Amino acid sequence: MKKFFIIILATFVFGACDISKNKEIKPEEVFVKIYENNNFDQNFTPLDIKQTADGGYLILGEYTNNGFSPFPAVYLMKVQPDGKFEWEYLARENYVTPISELLPTTDGNFEFFCSAQSDSLKPVRLSATQSPQELAKYNLIRGLVANTLPDGNYGFVSYPQNSQNTIVSIGSPNGTILRSKQYYNQDNTFIEERIDRHLRRVRTPLPMLMGSRGGNDLFFTAFRLSNIAVMSDDLASAGSEPKGIINGNSYDSAISAMIQISGNTFAMARYNADGETVFIPRAEVAASSIYTNTSFRGNVLPEISKFARVVIRRATIAQKNVLLYLTDTKNGQIVLFIYDEATGNLIRTQYFGSSNTFQIGSLTLTADGGIAIVGKTFVAGRFGRICLFKLSPQEVEKWVK
Repeated sequence: MKKFFIIILATFVFGACDISKNKEIKPEEVFVKIYENNNFDQNFTPLDIKQTADGGYLILGEYTNNGFSPFPAVYLMKVQPDGKFEWEYLARENYVTPISELLPTTDGNFEFFCSAQSDSLKPVRLSATQSPQELAKYNLIRGLVANTLPDGNYGFVSYPQNSQNTIVSIGSPNGTILRSKQYYNQDNTFIEERIDRHLRRVRTPLPMLMGSRGGNDLFFTAFRLSNIAVMSDDLASAGSEPKGIINGNSYDSAISAMIQISGNTFAMARYNADGETVFIPRAEVAASSIYTNTSFRGNVLPEISKFARVVIRRATIAQKNVLLYLTDTKNGQIVLFIYDEATGNLIRTQYFGSSNTFQIGSLTLTADGGIAIVGKTFVAGRFGRICLFKLSPQEVEKWVK
């Protein structure tokens, strides 16, 4: 594939930054790039970004119109510290529908989970390299999300076809399923349609979560009585009922993002039934209580796209602990909201992109104190391509100060 990129002047996005006061701006400190190619029948969507040991960036994504699958295929791209394209990997068969972020390994590299098309969409763990190696396959039918747990094992949510059960599991690095628990859904017909659309990336994907509250307690997305719920459980308790539940009001009204700050304190985002997004920078969520989505009140943001994807990250900037909320606006921009982690107060709102439509992928903190944001834009209004915004440490610190 012929691969090249378009460089956009930094003033296109960072017009508010007075770089004349800086002694030197290095090429790797601030840039904006769009990565183009000549395969006009393929559409690329980034899902995650991490900085690598050499200062460059690894991007996990997926691409459609791959010629061998109705599901989006795995895509990886590596760029140099200044954003120059280095290599890419396009899965040609079998590896489809990524179900995790890029997960760091003990040797300083990364891995990720996707689905095995030829084997009932079982979760497969791959090395995030130019030639990915299959590290393990897990005997779970139709995996929906996976994540690393604090003890080095992996957590999964799966939903076997026509089973009426959400299955939550813990697996070892070698592929052994150590523990599983089933949660009965009841409304199977409708959720089957939604899961199929989710896996094929038809319309808006479902918000799927898997994380740890500490120890053996997990929090995860499950399907329950015609709702998408976030449950808390340790998988060892008897019966099919979880310890704690945040019930949605429908399949559309759901928790869309959730990370732990400490103990029972979480930062969350949720959808209203009409698709409007609500940010809750601080919420107390007990592990053994029952809530509804609307139990958690926050900031309703009408400017955000309906059922927008939301990424939340914790960060320390200028010696202040902050929460970074990344999402999309209705007018086609990427927007970053910065909240004070201690108070939940909004510190800054920053927009990225103009002219074209832009959508979020993810963000990562960089070794120099800046931020890198990966997203998607549409060249000529229709070709989905990956874009990368690198923010300098000076600009990021100025936002917080």
